[in-house]
Amino acid sequence: MVEDTSTSLTEIKTLFGKRIAALVAADSEDKMLNMPPSESWELRKRATVDALQSASTDEKFIVLSDKLSNIRSIHQDMTIRGDDIWERFNQKDKKKHEWYYRKIATTISELSEHTAYQEFCRLET
Repeated sequence: MVEDTSTSLTEIKTLFGKRIAALVAADSEDKMLNMPPSESWELRKRATVDALQSASTDEKFIVLSDKLSNIRSIHQDMTIRGDDIWERFNQKDKKKHEWYYRKIATTISELSEHTAYQEFCRLET
């Protein structure tokens, strides 16, 4: 299944074609359902960073868009609720989230000339 949905990559491919299915797959992590989410969090995030090493530019843009949306929400919620927001995540350690977003930024740094990347870096600090 595609991350956080009940849709399969086969359905995506049928509806939208092979290229779109590949882009969706690039931004869908294996939820490792055999492990509790809090235990698999770091493994899943490392797998995402590792996959980005060989990702195409288009795949990196998709991941950047997703992570920028995530970090915008985190930043907005931080201004309202402060550090309490970390309690809603499987990984409650703010420093580990910081590590993850910094690794993403480093791994997709070839996109650094784009305003979305620059915003991402500004918000992840």
